[in-house]
Amino acid sequence: MEQHHQEIENAGLAIKAIAVGEPKHAARYCPDLIPHAECYPAGLFPGKLYGTFGMQTTLKMLLNPNTAAEGAKASAEYGGGMLVGDPTTQPATFIIDPAGIVRYAYYAPTIYEHPSIADILKAAATLKSDS
Repeated sequence: MEQHHQEIENAGLAIKAIAVGEPKHAARYCPDLIPHAECYPAGLFPGKLYGTFGMQTTLKMLLNPNTAAEGAKASAEYGGGMLVGDPTTQPATFIIDPAGIVRYAYYAPTIYEHPSIADILKAAATLKSDS
């Protein structure tokens, strides 16, 4: 999302990221990985955040054949290192309106998948035209 932050902002959206790990991990990595986003450590919402938004990780997600390949690709792209937080948490992307209502939700089928920027921008445009 960082590479597309201007498009996202032009669509009237603000990026808010929830980083796995503790506050010290978010403070260390968020400024480099996603500097145009407000970034919060998942540790601020112990156990509640994922349940509130219906995120879950299943054995099927972890054993998906793409998981190992995507993990190797991410490690090569971003460098290896010590895992922090719960790396098995299901990724999800939401568009939440100012009233706190979820207007778009994408629940990743594996732990490495995310919606396309085109899909997010399309959802944002649809929401603008509905209002």
